[in-house]
Amino acid sequence: MADAREVVRMRTRARAVLAATAIALAATVGLAGCASHPTEALSKLAHVNAGELPTPAAPELPEATGTLYVPSLRLLGHYDGSAYWVGATTDDRVCFLAVTTKVDESSCVSPARFGADGATLPVGEDERIWLYLGYMTVPTDKGWRIVADNLAVR
Repeated sequence: MADAREVVRMRTRARAVLAATAIALAATVGLAGCASHPTEALSKLAHVNAGELPTPAAPELPEATGTLYVPSLRLLGHYDGSAYWVGATTDDRVCFLAVTTKVDESSCVSPARFGADGATLPVGEDERIWLYLGYMTVPTDKGWRIVADNLAVR
């Protein structure tokens, strides 16, 4: 049987191991909150068809809007002379972008809003294009018509 000093040493070592484990766990949890990967936005993008991978001509967001997380960027398709893109920002938002010869448009929304409503952008003066997700139903009876995978216009 161990003497009293040995018991005290074992308890001290056990406390040190527990303290080190708690510090490591706290650091891991703290760093996870500062991750550069937009995890919620990426999880919502999983409901969008893969699209095409970015090219050297991939769009950029205006500086005030945020920074795109380039590995998430996808070309969804073309409609009426515009190219439509989707991607996540480094601050964990989903951005829907239109690139035209005249003007570039973008709409960045929270992952929750994107998951509930998709995203829309103006097309010309009186049309809107909607980026809808795979589990959403396009309401054709309300004037929406599908123009590409995950894109409808009204």
